[in-house]
Amino acid sequence: MAGSFATREMLSGMRKLGLPMGELCAAAGTTAEQLMGSDARIPITVHRAIWLEADRLSGDPSLGFHLAKEIPLAAVGGSIGQLAAASETGLDALRHLVPYGRLIADGMHFEVREDETTATLELRLDAIDETSARHIREEMMTVMCRIFREMVVEPATPARVSFPHSHPPDLAEYERFFGCPVVFGAPTCSMETSLAILEQPIVSRQPRATKRAGRHRHDRPGGEPRVSFSERSRVRERTASLLADELGGV
Repeated sequence: MAGSFATREMLSGMRKLGLPMGELCAAAGTTAEQLMGSDARIPITVHRAIWLEADRLSGDPSLGFHLAKEIPLAAVGGSIGQLAAASETGLDALRHLVPYGRLIADGMHFEVREDETTATLELRLDAIDETSARHIREEMMTVMCRIFREMVVEPATPARVSFPHSHPPDLAEYERFFGCPVVFGAPTCSMETSLAILEQPIVSRQPRATKRAGRHRHDRPGGEPRVSFSERSRVRERTASLLADELGGV
């Protein structure tokens, strides 16, 4: 099963790229109205059928990458984005996201490995065709990069991004976006980032939290708003409850 928010974001991005919603959904045996109006988890077969049809219709080997740049940032990540925004630092956010890969889709697993200078976010996908996997890997790493760039003050540029699939026609496009070397044909799908970048305090992008935090700008150097501990705790608890409800307690 796949999270309803993940499916809606995927379809919204595909529509912005000019792909026909009717044909995409028909290939999966459903309609855009059913998918966009549902809060229930979507069968993973539907999610993957849409990716396969989008790949066929677009002929774009970088579809997942292009789609992730089109999704409205306010919608990126759904409850997962809220959980990240309620974290103390970028590294905390990365750690908090790891248990919730299954909220996005069954068979999606995140792992964070740390050494003295670097944290590496690794994505693994189980039991999925290679065409869909290629697009999902690129979508997720692009989305994660966008989220972290918005949550910290200093530029959140990875040290390296790696994908296990073959390279696209325009490698330079990826390196311009990520701002670092992008390796294809690697053993894993991963994004390496300096701990110095990830240990920055997070500036909340949640409207209510930002408004309240604005009253306390003196809490942080340079006047950036800080979200209080109690504020973060409330958001984490509420988000964890929502995630558990959507996953059916598994």
